[in-house]
Amino acid sequence: MNEFKPIVSPYFGENGLTSTHADTIANRVKHFYEATESELNSINFVGTKFGLIGTAEADYSVETEGRKSCTAEEFISKLETVAQCKSFIAFLREAIKAKDELSKEVQYYVSEELANLERPVPETPIIAEDVIKEMSIKDREHYLSLETHAAVYGKFIHPGNPLDKAIKGIEKAIANPRNVEYNGANTIIKVHIPTVSVDDVNTVYNVLQNMHRNAESELNGIKHMIEEKIKADTAEKNEKWMNDLKAYEVQRDILLKKDEEVRNTRRKEIQGLKIVVPKQFLELYNLVK
Repeated sequence: MNEFKPIVSPYFGENGLTSTHADTIANRVKHFYEATESELNSINFVGTKFGLIGTAEADYSVETEGRKSCTAEEFISKLETVAQCKSFIAFLREAIKAKDELSKEVQYYVSEELANLERPVPETPIIAEDVIKEMSIKDREHYLSLETHAAVYGKFIHPGNPLDKAIKGIEKAIANPRNVEYNGANTIIKVHIPTVSVDDVNTVYNVLQNMHRNAESELNGIKHMIEEKIKADTAEKNEKWMNDLKAYEVQRDILLKKDEEVRNTRRKEIQGLKIVVPKQFLELYNLVK
C-alpha cells in the first residue's frame, strides 16, 4: 500500500476527548437516560386496586397506579431525552471505532516498495540433457553412438547374457561330451560336439570385451565432462543466489526500518486525535462530565 492518506474525519479535531474519556462519557450518558427509559417502558394508563369480598371498595388497597395525566408534550420531552442520549452514545462509539480502525490500518501497513521486493530464488541448474543439447551435431551423434554401443555390446557379453551363456555351453560340452537321459527302452544318449574352437570363442570374447571397454571408457570420459559442467553451473548459480540473497536482506531490513518509522509517526498522529463533541450534544455532555 502507499503512504497513509491525511486523516479527514468529522469525528476528530484539535480539541476534544480521548478514546478512554469518550467511552467513560458514553457510559455516563447511558446511566443518565436509563431511568427515563425505564419510566417510558413501564407506562400505564390503568390503576388497579384489590380487596377481600365484602370489603368496601373505598377500603381497597392500591396494586398499581395509572398516570394521572396524558399529554403529548410530556412524552415528547422524555423521548427526546432518550433519543438525544442514544444519538450521542452512537456518535461516541462510532468515533472510537473510527480511531481503532486507523490503528489497525497502521498495524497492517506495508509500503509498496517492500511489498514489491521479491526474495531471490536460485536458478535451476542445468542437467545432462542440457549439456548434450549444447554439443555440436557431430559430438552429440558420437556420444549417442558410444552410449548405444556400450549398451548393446554389454548386453551381449556380460554374465548371464548370450555370449556368456554360449561360452559356458561349449566349456560344458568339452567337459561332458556325452550324457544319458534314462527312460527305459527310450533311453537317449546325447553327444555334444563343439562346432568352433574354444580359442576362437575366447578370441571373439576378448575382442568384443575390449571394444566394449573402449566404448565405455570414452563414454565415461564424456559423462565426467558433463558432470563437471553441471557442478560448475550449479556452483555459479548458487554463488549468485547467495549474493542476491544478501543484497535482498540488506534492502529488506532498510525498508522494514523505514516502514516502522512511518508507522510510529502515524501512531503518534492517531494518539493525538481528539474526539470532538458536536454542538447539539454539548449541553448533555456538560451535564454528565
